[in-house]
Amino acid sequence: MEAISTRLSAEGYECVTAGNGEDGFSRFQGGGIDLVITDVVMPMSDGFSMVEWIRQISDVPVIVVTGYDRCKEAFLSDFPEIKCIGKPYNSGQLVSLVQVELAGHGDRAVK
Repeated sequence: MEAISTRLSAEGYECVTAGNGEDGFSRFQGGGIDLVITDVVMPMSDGFSMVEWIRQISDVPVIVVTGYDRCKEAFLSDFPEIKCIGKPYNSGQLVSLVQVELAGHGDRAVK
C-alpha cells in the first residue's frame, strides 16, 4: 500500500495509511476519508471485513487490490458497487480509477 500512497500523493491526493485492518477502521471512523483502497490480506482483519464494516456506515467508494481471482469474484458478488484491481497493477490505471470513483461522488473529492 505504500507504493499506492506514494503514487497518489504525487498526483496531488492526500493519503492516510494504516498498518492493519483495525487501524484502518479507526482512521476511517475518524472521518474525512473520501475513498478507501484496501488489500484483501491484512493483519488483524481482512479486506472483506473492512468493506462490510464500511458499508454499514458509509457509501464511500472502495477499491480492493488483490492478486486472487477468487477474491475478486467474491467481492463483486457481495459488493457489486466496489471496484477491484488485480496485482500486479498498472499505477496509471489505478490513478485513473481513483479519479473516476472520486468524480462520481462529487464534493467528496479531495483533489
